[in-house]
Amino acid sequence: MMRDFPDSIRSSVIDSVVPLQSQEMANLPKYTLQQFDLLFASCAADLDCNQTYPDLETVFNETIDRLNQSPVEVSVPSEEDKNHTRSIDGSVFQGVVFSSMYDSTLLSGIPAMIYATHNQAYISMQMGLLGEEMTIDDYFPGMALSLRCAEMEPFSDYELIDKRIEQLDARWQSFFTTESLQEICEVWDVNDLGIIEDQAVISDIPTLVISGEYDPITPPEEGTAAAETLSNHYLYVIPASGHGATSDSMLSSPITPGSIPTESDSLGGLNCGQSLRDDFLDNPTEEPDTSCLNELDEPDYLTDIRPRKGWFKLVKNALSPAPVAFWVMLGSSIVGMIFVLLSAPIAWIKRYRQLQENRTPWRGRIARYMLAIVSLLSLFFLISLGSVFMFSTFVEEKIGYLIVGPSSSWDFLFSLPWITLIITIVAVVFTVIGWKEKLGGIVGRIFYTLGTIFTVAYHLILWMLGFFG
Repeated sequence: MMRDFPDSIRSSVIDSVVPLQSQEMANLPKYTLQQFDLLFASCAADLDCNQTYPDLETVFNETIDRLNQSPVEVSVPSEEDKNHTRSIDGSVFQGVVFSSMYDSTLLSGIPAMIYATHNQAYISMQMGLLGEEMTIDDYFPGMALSLRCAEMEPFSDYELIDKRIEQLDARWQSFFTTESLQEICEVWDVNDLGIIEDQAVISDIPTLVISGEYDPITPPEEGTAAAETLSNHYLYVIPASGHGATSDSMLSSPITPGSIPTESDSLGGLNCGQSLRDDFLDNPTEEPDTSCLNELDEPDYLTDIRPRKGWFKLVKNALSPAPVAFWVMLGSSIVGMIFVLLSAPIAWIKRYRQLQENRTPWRGRIARYMLAIVSLLSLFFLISLGSVFMFSTFVEEKIGYLIVGPSSSWDFLFSLPWITLIITIVAVVFTVIGWKEKLGGIVGRIFYTLGTIFTVAYHLILWMLGFFG
């Protein structure tokens, strides 16, 4: 556009760019390993990250070797096949970590992701592969192939590509392949656009060039190369950011020029990139306010993550549309527990007003007490869980917790379903005893029987969501 229609363009923002003259496929192996080395060095230099995830590169390589020798089958349900599985070998593991470096919101969780997989907790691998399934509808492979087959593949030096791949460690050689693209482009049959698509764009249009420090596929070097032939440019690298450092996110909003993101803000890079973009577009003839760059440092690595059995199933079910029957069952259980909780004090007051000799024997009262306790703890759990999810996602903006596992500070919260399950079993036992021995009035027995049904249904839902493994 800048080359072909310069008179129609007032200003330009190019984010995560690969210039036309670049040998992208030949450069990819070098840049990928460079960005991984940057990540490993960053964690090693961070005191907390290094203590929690020591020798990260060694652990990463050991995990690749083990998965190549013994691939693992994991469940990755799709809309078409609820029992769909995927095989995870070393290349798949490398690919999920590579893709996570794209996303600025996931950078802080990558060391935890590597260690979790090394320890045979494959939650993050499942989430990464599930992400591919969930975003496939937003991807346009036809357009992507048309661009690659017209603008990249014809000008790729395959001898240079093969030479650079051969120089790599064996772990990485199988990760990089060009055969599929070559074969597809032979069939795709796009028009030849000519040698001009292999030449640098020369322009004096005011241009903001942005790169993410950790971007694994369009690293800062590519942005620098693009800027060399743009005489009126501003070039910035956003620290602690991946691919698309100016992209809008549902979790981020541009900070106003001059305001400063906190160092703990995992989306600080995204916010800063957006602010640079907006400030530049307001006035392309002046350098944008770059004060936010001075406050960005390294990713705020998550060092308190605890991978949990069932976490993938829980998060998947929370993110996927649930059938109406599920919500009816959950809603009925919650309403029933609220009713039990509100009714319990009234029942207790009534009982205490009765004469001692007319009161229901203790065996008939246990179920009521247990149901009241279960209802109280369960409602506390649901409210707390929702608050924790909202706080971690939208306030702390640490998406790594969703991908790898919850914080260890949530341990008490996740013990509550087991506690309420035990109490519910006790309530079921004494409900049966109440009917068998005809303890209390018929209305009371019907009341705590319904309450027991509600709590059993609630725990069945928790089991379906993955809380019990």
